[in-house]
Amino acid sequence: MKSLLLPARGKPDNRRGKFPNFVEKRTLNGQEVACKLTSTTDEEMESNTRVQGHLEILMKLSTCNHILRFYGVSKIDETNAMVFEWAQRGTLKELYELKDIQWHYKVQIALKICRGLIFLQSAEILHHDLRCENILMTESLEPKIYNFKLARHTFDKTTTLKGEINDAVRWLAPEKLSNYKSKYTTQCEIFSFGVLLWELAFEKIPYRSLEVDKIRDFVIKGGRERIKFGNSTSEISKLQEAYKQIIDDTWKNNPQERISFLKALDMLEELYNSINHMFDENLPALLEDKSLDLDGSKAIDDIDDDDEFVLPDDFTVPAIPLDEGIQAHKKGEYQKAWNCFEYHAKNGNTLAKCWKGRYLWDGYLDGIKERDDGRKLLKEAADEGHADAQLFYAFTLKKSMNEGKNIDTFIDYITKAAKGNNEVAQYNLGDIYYKGKLNIPKDEKEGIRWLKMAALRDNTRAIKLLNEKGIKYI
Repeated sequence: MKSLLLPARGKPDNRRGKFPNFVEKRTLNGQEVACKLTSTTDEEMESNTRVQGHLEILMKLSTCNHILRFYGVSKIDETNAMVFEWAQRGTLKELYELKDIQWHYKVQIALKICRGLIFLQSAEILHHDLRCENILMTESLEPKIYNFKLARHTFDKTTTLKGEINDAVRWLAPEKLSNYKSKYTTQCEIFSFGVLLWELAFEKIPYRSLEVDKIRDFVIKGGRERIKFGNSTSEISKLQEAYKQIIDDTWKNNPQERISFLKALDMLEELYNSINHMFDENLPALLEDKSLDLDGSKAIDDIDDDDEFVLPDDFTVPAIPLDEGIQAHKKGEYQKAWNCFEYHAKNGNTLAKCWKGRYLWDGYLDGIKERDDGRKLLKEAADEGHADAQLFYAFTLKKSMNEGKNIDTFIDYITKAAKGNNEVAQYNLGDIYYKGKLNIPKDEKEGIRWLKMAALRDNTRAIKLLNEKGIKYI
């Protein structure tokens, strides 16, 4: 890497943080960059698999505009330094502590963060530590996801939190809080995104008046921060209600009931398009701190601290719990299961749409078999990002594929399901590439890649095929 030059003009904020974890501004090829000194030696850079994996993730993600760009590793006074793009405004948390962010800009920031998270998902990487403190902001208010210390590929072992847990608990999903050793999933990530949206909306860390051990129990029981907005114009109130719906849909207690990142993106894009006219370059994006009445506290000074949090009614007395319907299906109680899936599908639940679509397609109940409606519902759930639905929808095309039709569509959806960590889809996709089925050009390397991923999820057919071919997968 070429020389890292000191800025022409020295400024107080050219160095941020405390020794030894400070970040220093330099210039590289005329671009402002952030240099973070690291104690990692050259030898560790070349031989330590964990260090190499971290650097590999950083480089892999640098092509996305919504993720902090990593330029590589250089030297400052013989010490290794990791070189990133410079974010003038610091973290999103630091920004909202100094200024009030206008509501329409909050939506824009949330939308771009969501796009970055979908890029992460497509790269099969989970961040594991979403919060405003891990979003950097440029001068032009472009959010950049960063701090990938805990990031892992979706198929890697879950990070076990230790010292970080006292702080991270505020953004963690209830299933992770119940068992810190449990696998961190995309559903955990969407939950944390929902808490981040709340934090951005109200410009404060969640559960700030609760002790850490109380947060854990509260969230596991379905408790959440209260979403209560202050007085504003009718246009902003409409924006807030749409924003609130996204939060509600992302932090549901049951992981299977949370919306996907694709669905969240769709909702945020729809909201952003509806308020696009509010952006005016002659009007400020940021206001003086405490200018906005974000939560109504400017009008009411004697709010009881207990009123900040809420236990949802639909958690303590659910109408028809979705997981109960799934258990009923497994027990062969198809009528009970159907009633459950139909109820939740009507209320827009993606997983329920998938189950209802399967019932209509496979005809689990006498007198209920509408394959066209079933395929339509499975496609709807598939397009909302549900991996199982993507697999099932792909297989509804089997008959037409035998006639030489819809092969591209089949491959498209089964690939989406495989990327969503559906091990059956991974096996089938690997089998197709490895053997060159469906007139797809044979690609043994690609086939083995998917077969190994399926085998690592204990797919017996993938394990058998790899063993037959003498291919190791562990």
